[in-house]
Amino acid sequence: MEGSASRTVEQLDFDSRKVRPGSVFVAVRGTQADGHQFIEKAIGQGAATVVAEELPEQR
Repeated sequence: MEGSASRTVEQLDFDSRKVRPGSVFVAVRGTQADGHQFIEKAIGQGAATVVAEELPEQR
């Protein structure tokens, strides 16, 4: 875990297209797509927290 654990969860999203400011984005590996590929997009849309098995590669 990185960052603060004391946040209020406004919304929980598994679909990065639905992320709003204050959301928690959960990156899940599915049969069609790997949610880890959308972590940066979710953060860009205002996700306050990301739950993932692995961190995105450093750029």
